[in-house]
Amino acid sequence: MDCGIFTSKTILLFLSLVFWAAGAVLAYIGAYVIRSYNNFDSFIQDKYALVPAAIIIGISIVMFLFGLIGCCSTLRESKFGLSFFFLIIMAIFAAEVAALVFSFIYQGKISGDLERSMNESFAKYDGQGTETKGVDYLQSQLGSLIEGVWRYAMLVILGFAIIKFFGMLSVCVINCQTGSRRSGYQPFYA
Repeated sequence: MDCGIFTSKTILLFLSLVFWAAGAVLAYIGAYVIRSYNNFDSFIQDKYALVPAAIIIGISIVMFLFGLIGCCSTLRESKFGLSFFFLIIMAIFAAEVAALVFSFIYQGKISGDLERSMNESFAKYDGQGTETKGVDYLQSQLGSLIEGVWRYAMLVILGFAIIKFFGMLSVCVINCQTGSRRSGYQPFYA
């Protein structure tokens, strides 16, 4: 086996493991949000606040399946499976770029809506009501943690994007190698 094929397979298997790990982390986050909603139900009046948590859990299942497809396709060197895995990686990469752009565009609107809801709850803070319980819990649990988590999340997202880029290159290398009976790397159009 060529060194390039071995390296490409290693990168793709690592990428599949990253998909599995990301799926597990997202499933945990979704379950944690659903579980902790009871502490904030008086603070956040919108019952649709659990919809993102359910979506996160659904995405975690899909990511686990994508990791399984990538692992099986890499081990079998299936041209169809690797092409499908390439399309998955490319679509996720494009979705991340779009999410980054939309997060900058809609940051002010989300902040404004959240600020309005929080100001209403802070205005009802009397030391004994259910809004008080939500505000106290929010202050004790979150504190200044949000900023640190945001920085860490951006580093993880950047690292994941770099890994996906190398994964896309690895798919191309394996497809070029297995598509030809000759040794060496051949372009797709040859």
